[in-house]
Amino acid sequence: MLIGINGRGGTGKSTLAKLLVSNHNNIEHIEVDKLIDNKLSISKTLITRVNNTINKKYTFNDIKNSFFKDDHESKIVRNIFTDEINKLIVSEIKDNKKDYIIEHFTLNQFEVFKECDIKVKLIASKKEREERIKKRKDMSLELYRSIDK
Repeated sequence: MLIGINGRGGTGKSTLAKLLVSNHNNIEHIEVDKLIDNKLSISKTLITRVNNTINKKYTFNDIKNSFFKDDHESKIVRNIFTDEINKLIVSEIKDNKKDYIIEHFTLNQFEVFKECDIKVKLIASKKEREERIKKRKDMSLELYRSIDK
């Protein structure tokens, strides 16, 4: 069985996934952010693709920022990103006898999400999401507010 958890930052995707894993022996948690981090630790660029005859290296920040812009270059980056990360996720699903939980804020854009047996979309109030952002300290509240409209 494949369970996909999707939702904005601060909705508790990882918390729910870890709760399910801790209560069930046969579930493995695939954290997409960790897959990306591992890929970045091997190479500082996540993806190298030939784009209009130019060999372009995309960093994680390029990719992250592409989700918050609506220009042509950002759409190209998002398409490359979703294709590459989908391949990474699929490569992690190795045992047909195990169940897997996949969670990420853009999971609904990956092909593997369509294959999920259970799809979970988490929501939280704006105040609650902002409290989690402050607690995690992974981005400024001002940046989060400019993104989370």
